[in-house]
Amino acid sequence: MAILSITQKVTLQNLGPLTRNGYPTGPGYVSGNDDGLYNAACWSWALTGGYLSVSNHNSAPYIYENLFKWRNGIDQPPTSLNTDIGSLANQLSISSPIIIPILLMALEDNLPDAIKGNKSSQNAVRITLLRISAIANGFTIGNLSVTNLVVNHNDVLDPILGDYALHMRGTSWYGWDHWGISILLPNGTRSFVQKVNGSNPEKPKYKDGHVYRNGIALWDEGMPLTSIAITELLQEQVNIIVAN
Repeated sequence: MAILSITQKVTLQNLGPLTRNGYPTGPGYVSGNDDGLYNAACWSWALTGGYLSVSNHNSAPYIYENLFKWRNGIDQPPTSLNTDIGSLANQLSISSPIIIPILLMALEDNLPDAIKGNKSSQNAVRITLLRISAIANGFTIGNLSVTNLVVNHNDVLDPILGDYALHMRGTSWYGWDHWGISILLPNGTRSFVQKVNGSNPEKPKYKDGHVYRNGIALWDEGMPLTSIAITELLQEQVNIIVAN
């Protein structure tokens, strides 16, 4: 795990004013590398700082699909938590025996009412899935009481999340549309850092697949924004964020 130094935060802040798209980093994707940063999905960057296959047990698609049992596929709400022997839930509980069982209990407790349409329970599922995904990929989550779920607004100026946060936008309470991370800058603004699969360069010296830093918002604005506090970033993310 890693943090940005004050000098690195000031440098990031001095790139320019926060904008919707932000500013691209380098070096990004290396030509010929089929699983490089160019091909990293938004969730892959947010959870690993690089490329991760969807079949990996730590990937967002694998986690979100395999934690549950489904009646008619993932296009419809899940029916229950999957705690069968050998299930992903059991595997995660073994690897993180202190916090994961608590989060799984929160999922199980809120799922019945979430299926019935209760908004509070649906929001609890969103937040819990985000936390489980973070822990599975090596993050340490912040205070469990520090979260926010914002609809049609951004938490750019919200310092309660602390220095670092993990974000997800999604219209579905059991799925997602876009992921990113953010950094609280010394001037009190929140810099969103994000990418999409196959990001193209905007400047000649930057190779494809770069990440955009200093965004004023997580993209897909208008969708509900789920945010959780994390104590640090991954070293892979810091390496890209501070690149020239």
